[in-house]
Amino acid sequence: MLAGRIGVCVGLAATVAACSFAEPDKPDEPVAQSRSAILAGRPSGDDENANVYIETVGVAAVLRCSGRIVAPGLVVSTRHCFLKRKSTSVLCTSDGAPIDLSDTTDLSSEPPERITVYVGSNKAALRAVAVREVITVLEVTICRSDMAFLVLAEPGLDVRAPLRREPVKVAEELAVSGWGYTSDGATSLPNIRYTRDQLPVTDVGPSFIPAGTFAIGGNTVCYGDSGAAALIDGAIVGTYSRLDGSTDCSLEQTRNIFAGIWAEEQLVKSAYAAIGEEPWYAGERPPWLADPGAPCPNDRCVSSGGEPSSCSAAHLVHGAQDRSSWGPAALLVCWLLRTSRELTHKNAARRRVVRRCSSVFGGRARP
Repeated sequence: MLAGRIGVCVGLAATVAACSFAEPDKPDEPVAQSRSAILAGRPSGDDENANVYIETVGVAAVLRCSGRIVAPGLVVSTRHCFLKRKSTSVLCTSDGAPIDLSDTTDLSSEPPERITVYVGSNKAALRAVAVREVITVLEVTICRSDMAFLVLAEPGLDVRAPLRREPVKVAEELAVSGWGYTSDGATSLPNIRYTRDQLPVTDVGPSFIPAGTFAIGGNTVCYGDSGAAALIDGAIVGTYSRLDGSTDCSLEQTRNIFAGIWAEEQLVKSAYAAIGEEPWYAGERPPWLADPGAPCPNDRCVSSGGEPSSCSAAHLVHGAQDRSSWGPAALLVCWLLRTSRELTHKNAARRRVVRRCSSVFGGRARP
């Protein structure tokens, strides 16, 4: 018998969710008996630190999950990681209803002060970030809408990720990074995060799985990976929810089910509204970009559409410049303003743009 508490949470068709447990006063002891998790995965470095580790300290257990920073103050993960009821396996039908209707009780979430997000690639040097609010759907059965957002008390990272509006398709390939088990027989979670790339989608609901969900094959993800975000072409398409077909993750026949983010439009809107923003969807203009020629309410907006606005062409995230989300047009505007003596002398607003652009590209602005 393991020293740590063994438990399972939300399940589907005689399966369990991919969470892991430990006694709340012994968080470093073995958590649960491992099967396998991001097997054959590669170590995930600091450039992938948007994929976070999450601990929820409940009354009976510590629940350990994964998640993804989608905006500096917002994390997406899975709903069951933050529910008070998470120590009982729940069986669900293929349409997302509980087999036992008595399993619909106590769907309230843990208070945010019991949840901590950890940023970094190695557990020896993780940075803890407190949670201010949990945003999820509670007025449904435990078998549906297994997605949640965490509003952070401070910025996690100055990064943003686009979301995908369209459902995934069978055979599309995704990438997923998580903190779950990595080998058969392990009795504790790994000290580093792992990533699997090019995992094909095997099923999309409604079919043998509920509408708004999709699945990948077994021997890929497992306990501790709950909440890990699936990305296709850099856009988030869903979060890992549960296993279907076996409690042994290493079986190829096991189906790993994800909640699709395209099916949670209202939840997404509510989450972004909580941080004063609008969602950013793949293929659409980032909502923080200013309209061409628009007045700038402060010195922290961005030009868009290939034409400069009257404000800075640099995007500031919590006071730090983040060039990773700039489009080619914004960068071109910066270069033109920096190299044009006529524009730089035209007015004070243009000079501010030049100074801001110069700090990004290096060198000094023309006087």
